Amino acid sequence: MSSTTYVTTVPNIDSDELTAELRSGLDEAIGLLREHGERHWLSWAEGCQRELDAYDSAVLDHILGAYGGMGSFNDLLILSSNGHLIEPEREAVVNDRLWHLRSAIWTTARALQHKMQ
Repeated sequence: MSSTTYVTTVPNIDSDELTAELRSGLDEAIGLLREHGERHWLSWAEGCQRELDAYDSAVLDHILGAYGGMGSFNDLLILSSNGHLIEPEREAVVNDRLWHLRSAIWTTARALQHKMQ
């Protein structure tokens, strides 16, 4: 996986840059989810990517809405015991990467939402 640097603050970053960062984070998440056979959240991420590419104004609500409540994107763990395609010894590394991607996607989507208000 690439070593993309993600946005953590809003100042001095325009909407186009935030959109590019969000697209990059979703791309990486899609690759990780696909690699490990996570179908539900892969479908969600691909849908978000299509909405983002189509400049659908609902995309930010769609992304941010996946982060709350039981069974949310935050609750996902890539584990062989959950039926994912992963060796148990790689679970910690992959879930750490997933945590960082989730955080980056949320932070960037939230920053973009603030810029658009």
